[in-house]
Order: sequence, then C-alpha cells, then structure tokens
Amino acid sequence: MSTKERHTYIRSHVEKNARAFWKDHPFYADLYLREVKKYEAVEKEGGNKLHPHFSEEFYFNTAKLIITGTDWYGEGLQIIEIDLTGRNYQLIFELTLEE
Repeated sequence: MSTKERHTYIRSHVEKNARAFWKDHPFYADLYLREVKKYEAVEKEGGNKLHPHFSEEFYFNTAKLIITGTDWYGEGLQIIEIDLTGRNYQLIFELTLEE
C-alpha cells in the first residue's frame, strides 16, 4: 500500500468512525473532521503546534456520549450516584445525563 493509499484508507475510517460516534449530532462530526483537516494541513508544513478549537458545548456533549454510550469506553466503567445529603461541598460542575 502506498503512502497516499494508506492516508486515504486511514482518513476514510476516521470519517466513518466520527460519523458513527456522532450519528445523532452530525454537526459535531463535521466540526471534528474540520479540525482534523486543519491539523493535517499544518502538519504538512512541518511541526504541528495546532490545538483544536471546540466549544464547551462540543466537549460537554462528547463527554456525555462517551459516558452513556457503552460501545465507546469499554466494559469497566460504571456510573455511581453519590448521596451528598448533609455534606458540606461546593458544586463545581454538574453533568446531567438525562436527555
């Protein structure tokens, strides 16, 4: 397989996987694939220091998919609800898993 064929093969699988992962949110798949293209373009110029730019909403929804979508993180993860009644704590970030 030539370098170009390998790149095309890998690229097609990256796109297929992104579209499968964000199947209910094709906008996020498009955002991700756009950043991949930017990364590849900068990498061709030599020395890639490009950092992807995604919104907080993108990261939040992607994390939610990873946590709730069993096919994407493996078998070992469990979601355990913690009872904080009567505890002294400060809520920094709350992730709501219900749709």
